Amino acid sequence: MVHLVQLLTVLHFGRSLPQVKTNASRKELLDYFDNTWTLTEVLFDGLVNEEAYYCRPYHKLRHPMIFYYGHPAVLYINKLRVAGFIERGINPELEQLFETGVDEMRWDDLHEGNEDIWPSISEVHKYRADVYRVVHEVIETHPLFDDEHMPIDINKPT
Repeated sequence: MVHLVQLLTVLHFGRSLPQVKTNASRKELLDYFDNTWTLTEVLFDGLVNEEAYYCRPYHKLRHPMIFYYGHPAVLYINKLRVAGFIERGINPELEQLFETGVDEMRWDDLHEGNEDIWPSISEVHKYRADVYRVVHEVIETHPLFDDEHMPIDINKPT
């Protein structure tokens, strides 16, 4: 797990996580996933209060922070579903709400004046916990992550 001191060092010096190795073992993939998940949790845990999750920036060209808390989890689920690793999502309403709009444009501002659409932090946190379990299980159990299918590369995209 990433410690807070390591996270602060990364943020201060502008380094990011190392790239996933194409010859990574299942355990290394799980460790990488756990680290990236933890970084997101630590980052959002730094918001000062619940209101900070729902305030939009003054220019209104970005969603409130609650969107960015839910979006990565939805991205995992949607990509796993499209790739055939899972059959269905976890919560269709949240997945539709959080799937698009990271680079929101004025013409795509579907939620302006409708701040009631955003779920509670606890609802998004529960969704993220469910997603974590699903992704962890896929990495831990899916046969395509067995040693004989590794490494994943351009000639063997799995």
